Amino acid sequence: MEDSYWSVKQTAEYLGLSRDTVYRYSREGKLISFKIGRLIKFKKEILDAYVRKHKRRQDNGEFN
Repeated sequence: MEDSYWSVKQTAEYLGLSRDTVYRYSREGKLISFKIGRLIKFKKEILDAYVRKHKRRQDNGEFN
């Protein structure tokens, strides 16, 4: 299976965040990112885990 890397724009759209927030979360370590040359990329599998983790928190009545 081929790894799927997404751009900041794709990641922002997928997570429903602004591009600035994606950059900030990456810098703060809230989102795991990979630097490929001058570009910051995100693995879809890791983003899916992030979504599952945060959805579960909302289901339990907890918010970040």
